Amino acid sequence: MRAGRKTALAGLAVLAFAGFMTAYAPAHLIHYAPLPAGLSINQPEGTIWSGKTSSVTYSSVQIPDVQWQVNPASLLTGQVEITFQAGGHQEAIMASGTLYLDQTTLTLDNVEGEADLNWLNQQLPRRNRIPAQLGGYAFLNLESLELNQTSCLALDGELTVNKGRINSVFGNLPLGSTEADLSCSGNQVKALFNQSSKQLNANGQLTLSPGRYALSTTIRPSSQMPKSMQQGLAMLGRKSADGSYAVSWNGRW
Repeated sequence: MRAGRKTALAGLAVLAFAGFMTAYAPAHLIHYAPLPAGLSINQPEGTIWSGKTSSVTYSSVQIPDVQWQVNPASLLTGQVEITFQAGGHQEAIMASGTLYLDQTTLTLDNVEGEADLNWLNQQLPRRNRIPAQLGGYAFLNLESLELNQTSCLALDGELTVNKGRINSVFGNLPLGSTEADLSCSGNQVKALFNQSSKQLNANGQLTLSPGRYALSTTIRPSSQMPKSMQQGLAMLGRKSADGSYAVSWNGRW
């Protein structure tokens, strides 16, 4: 056999072996990847192309039962395509969607998710948690989210809360339905929201930036709200002529 042919066959063998090793590279190799600070992937199984993990933790938020599938053909375009699922019907959270990664941006497309409000409250830093028991579910419909290393480039989505309620020392307050339109500009994420129930109506804007939040809202209690809760609202400030309260909060989260 000619030397040139031997070299070519050896090269093909090396490529085939490398392809085999890459295709079946175990998922635990993810631990050696340069993951973002605060992100941990717990007990990964399968391969880096098709795998699952018991949970993914980022900062104080833990997402259970995450599965992923990488589209190998997407590597040819320079943009990695990853479909994912998280949680399930027996969990406090459930989500699915598609993630795209290239050298400069991260994009989420067609993400649908739902989460228990009380679970979401418990994921917040202790100083930012609502001091009450929450009921209801939040539903996220995210058309697209595009981020780079320094800012949010685009965000188009909706957040809906159905049958929300707050159980506090002042009593049980049904919140009815809440709808919020999500957008972003620079390093700020904004939610324009409107809430309505028989006992309470509110609308306003929540703005999140790295480590900071700002909430501006107008709250309008109805005559159906229990007296104990109406008295509690007095802590928000002076009531306007139409019976509403204008509230502005800001701080760290």
